[in-house]
Amino acid sequence: MRRPVAFSAAAVAGLMVVGLAILVFSNLAEARRAEAAVPAVGEFLTIDGARIHYVDLGEGPPVVMLHGLAGNVRNYTQTVANELARTHRVILIDRPGSGYSERPDGTTASIQSQAEVVHRVVEELGLQRPVIVGHSLGGAVALAYAARYPEDLSRLVLLAPAATPFEPGPPVDRFEVDSAFMRTALAYTVAIPASKRSGPETLRIIFSPQSPPEDLGTAGGALLSRRPGQIIANFEDMSALNDGLSALTAELPTIRTPTTVLFGLKDAILDPQAHLDALRRLPAATIEELPGAGHMLMYADPDAVIAAVRTATSPDTPEP
Repeated sequence: MRRPVAFSAAAVAGLMVVGLAILVFSNLAEARRAEAAVPAVGEFLTIDGARIHYVDLGEGPPVVMLHGLAGNVRNYTQTVANELARTHRVILIDRPGSGYSERPDGTTASIQSQAEVVHRVVEELGLQRPVIVGHSLGGAVALAYAARYPEDLSRLVLLAPAATPFEPGPPVDRFEVDSAFMRTALAYTVAIPASKRSGPETLRIIFSPQSPPEDLGTAGGALLSRRPGQIIANFEDMSALNDGLSALTAELPTIRTPTTVLFGLKDAILDPQAHLDALRRLPAATIEELPGAGHMLMYADPDAVIAAVRTATSPDTPEP
């Protein structure tokens, strides 16, 4: 009769280490596959030692476009950028830490710090008073830019922007990880397998009531979220967001930049009423509510986005 095998604590610990190592190497391989499937499509600037990835399209009045949480420049190249580039010079920026951009040393993930990096890019590219377009968290960065550099932009176009502190619901709440150690531990172990399992439901909520395009992973760059570095950046962005929004909310009445706001009333990520109430404190805002649209406005109503940008750059557009 066989006796049960007794495992020592050291043996159990050794097996756990081996298992974690396999998981880490598997995640790194997943990241390499993602980058092979979704390569960088633009150029790079070096800002304070960090590479910032951007796409430069077309000629004409300058437009700078900023993506939201866990996004990248392909959210725009898949939707509205090429059409806008027929009449404008369109600059798409991977926000610091996202896509193929690094976060400069000594900077934080706050929307204010990210606005400073965007301003540096605008300066480096010699853009004269561009229109700044921002979606979701990128909209908050755009507002922070206007608060700090009012002379260095002409107008804002905000797409479902975060404008006031909020309690995130699923799936955004999973990015609230305040411990730097836990961010790294999760990003290199369980976060990627978990995101692959929950991916369809996550995208359903983010795009609701619209549906995500079938080629979102490649053409829209969603596969880039399957990289530990991107996951850590998402954790950092979300953990810093409400503090940045608290400071920004107090500044809204002082932002006199002419602003166009588009907000889908079916948004399942940001409460339209709460954020629109905050945005109405902007002295020069025109707000357009889109009754049937969800959060991803460049996908839900690209024509409205294109029209808003073109109107913002028209010399015949009156001040609000």
